[in-house]
Amino acid sequence: MVRSMTGYGQGEVQAPGGSCAVEVRSLNHRYCEIAVKTPRGFAALENRIRETVRSRFTRGRFDVHVIVNYAAVSSRRIVIDQALARQLFLALTDLKRELGLGGQVDLSTLLELREIARVEEKLARLRAVADCEISQHLEQLRQIVIVVELQV
Repeated sequence: MVRSMTGYGQGEVQAPGGSCAVEVRSLNHRYCEIAVKTPRGFAALENRIRETVRSRFTRGRFDVHVIVNYAAVSSRRIVIDQALARQLFLALTDLKRELGLGGQVDLSTLLELREIARVEEKLARLRAVADCEISQHLEQLRQIVIVVELQV
């Protein structure tokens, strides 16, 4: 039985915090090979994408590309670790006094330690939307493959 695995699907969905677009391309291939490209912060989704593809297809070359567009400032927030900043300030002040150093321990000195201030992205909702969108495209692609099989 001939089984064509060539297909393409694309979709976009809006969610709180931004939008998510998913592109799935497939080609005939003897084995099941899956390449996934996701934005930073979505690495955990890559294994689920591979598992989802493998659960629906036994062969073919799949390229899955997830694109996330964040909505303005609402999808990101700045987090300050005040406890760590306080500890660092006290430690540097003690070190300065103990070694008899000049200068000040100020905000710019504290911010040189990257862990004190960081930007977090509110990704949970967008990850769930991307996961759902990918599943829908793969199911549509599987239905197309079944129709092609029946016609051959």
